[in-house]
Amino acid sequence: MFFTAFSTYQTILFLFSVICFLIAVRYRLQEKEIHSLIFLFLGAVVLFTYAAMLDPFLNLWDERFHALVAKNMRNHSWMPTLYDDDFMPMAYNDWDRHHIWLHKQPLFLWQMMLSFKMFGVSEFSLRLPSIILGLATAGAIYRSSRLLIDGKTAFYTTFLFITGYYLLNLIAGRECTDHSDFVLMAYVSLSIWSFIEYTFKRKKYWALLAGLFAGLAFLTKWMPGFLVFALWGLYFFQRKWNKHALLDFAMALGIAILIALPWQIYTFVVYPVDALREWKYNSAHLTHALEGHNGPWWFHFKNFPLIFGWASAILFIPGCYLFIKKVKKEYIAAYFLILIVCTLLFYSFAATKMSSYPIILCLPIVLIAGTTLVQLIEWTETYKNYIAHSLVLIMLFLVFMLNFRPSKLVMIHSTKGSTNEYADMLIHNKKVFRSLHFHDPTILFNVKGRHYIEAMFYSPYFAYGFIPDSAQYATCKIRGFKMALFPGKEKLPAHLLNDPDVRILKDTLKGYD
Repeated sequence: MFFTAFSTYQTILFLFSVICFLIAVRYRLQEKEIHSLIFLFLGAVVLFTYAAMLDPFLNLWDERFHALVAKNMRNHSWMPTLYDDDFMPMAYNDWDRHHIWLHKQPLFLWQMMLSFKMFGVSEFSLRLPSIILGLATAGAIYRSSRLLIDGKTAFYTTFLFITGYYLLNLIAGRECTDHSDFVLMAYVSLSIWSFIEYTFKRKKYWALLAGLFAGLAFLTKWMPGFLVFALWGLYFFQRKWNKHALLDFAMALGIAILIALPWQIYTFVVYPVDALREWKYNSAHLTHALEGHNGPWWFHFKNFPLIFGWASAILFIPGCYLFIKKVKKEYIAAYFLILIVCTLLFYSFAATKMSSYPIILCLPIVLIAGTTLVQLIEWTETYKNYIAHSLVLIMLFLVFMLNFRPSKLVMIHSTKGSTNEYADMLIHNKKVFRSLHFHDPTILFNVKGRHYIEAMFYSPYFAYGFIPDSAQYATCKIRGFKMALFPGKEKLPAHLLNDPDVRILKDTLKGYD
């Protein structure tokens, strides 16, 4: 079922990644760390690429908005726009129809924009920055595990991270908030890794690097990017204050602020109305369940297996004890546990609930879960080699199946057959939008739901979800635009039907949004 659900090239990519992981495990069992590391990361490259190629279309809800803004930013990097021009009389009063689009911080959009400039505009180039930062996060997890425990734990902990279904789905753009949360998770993980390096070596450049990554994380998605400074606060509390540690902290915080603050000042100076509106909107996440994203206080605890994988969820509880027992610096274990509990509780009592919020805890959670997996593997060492190795492979197979969730992957991403209405809808609409070629400047109207976003991504035309009223019709005429309308249930007014500059398209759009 799994191998027949995807295209040939997707199947080849998946099989190649599995082969790389098997070779990596073999080298790990032989204690050849460099060889195992090479094949582990080669497998990660291929699996992340596989994830990025799962959906040959822009996904609902957020990915399509991010893609369009990044596409528009190729021509004006410092002016993020959804509608690239606001000449059409309409209410640009919500995040899904703004002109200036400050709904998200800009760094991950800049990364997409740069990828578009280098490799052309496509779904894969859109997702390429997430592949690269996923590999960087895997490296941070490997190095952190190796510092805190040993190379064996580093290998299996990184394996847990790489094979997580939810993370792969974020790379594919399929989960809500998609690349923005994935990039945030990456930079937060890199800042935590830098902090761990600092606790071992006490070198100022590690403090500066932690501040750099924290600043980049803030510039991706606001205050959660500064999570590493919560660890630093615990560090001061436990290790006591001294002027050198205080100076290093101040340098790290200073570089983070230096990176994050200019964009905030710039937007309030250049786009004061839009910036203030978005600031208020983002603050309201704490007190109001925005856009129906509500849930009980235990929402994120219930979603723990979904976000971090069932294998990680099962291994996490005993891992809390084992991590404290095995870690070289016990206070780091305490920091991690306090950080995880406090962050989950903070998000639990925030009014707006979205699944991806706790993803910033990925590094400490997989490190803790990985210690249980290593303990189980070490128990097999009492058997003969071939028995022990067989048991390790069986355990890793079970971990992979629990984390990777192949049946769910087939159900969500398969484009073969007619059972996946979601994929059929978006593939159909993409073909329609790409087939549009007009000799004269043209504007699209009556685009179903919010599919006007994909229309502007896949075609060079402005697109709107309504039938033009008299003012909008007059604007098109004055500006020299012809009009193309998708057929719908509403009856068109006579002035549109009788105007030779108005074209009624034959292709219908699918969709419910």
